[in-house]
Amino acid sequence: MNWHIVDYRMIWYTADDHIQHVEWQNSLRERFPELFPKYHVHILVARGWQLLIEELLTGIQLIVHERGIVVRVYRVQESALGGLWFRCVGADDMVQALIRGAASSALCVCERCGGPGKACLYKRWCKVLCDEHFFEWVEQMHQQQDEIAHRVRSL
Repeated sequence: MNWHIVDYRMIWYTADDHIQHVEWQNSLRERFPELFPKYHVHILVARGWQLLIEELLTGIQLIVHERGIVVRVYRVQESALGGLWFRCVGADDMVQALIRGAASSALCVCERCGGPGKACLYKRWCKVLCDEHFFEWVEQMHQQQDEIAHRVRSL
């Protein structure tokens, strides 16, 4: 398993997950071009939350078309506190309500598989995971700590 360090956070991707994630980001930009500015947008969520994000963007796009407002999405990511972090400008009350609903839903959906999940805390990290993925995550955290300790000892 490879760890990709982005914004000083561990994002849980294998090489295949990373390729799929980039393709998914590109498909979002194609499907929702009016929601994304022309420059780079950070979309950093694990596979389990992708459907949740797609539903949220679809809802925002409907409101944008219906009400004639301009909304620009700048950042979508997992929060270090175990929730969904969604930042945009131009959101009216209806869009804000959709974002709050998605953030609330994310607290019950496993980031890895999309199944039922709960907030799990381990060594100052919080993620929303099912039981199976929680134990995998803890094991991977131990492996990473062992690798870091080995690198420090070899300095």
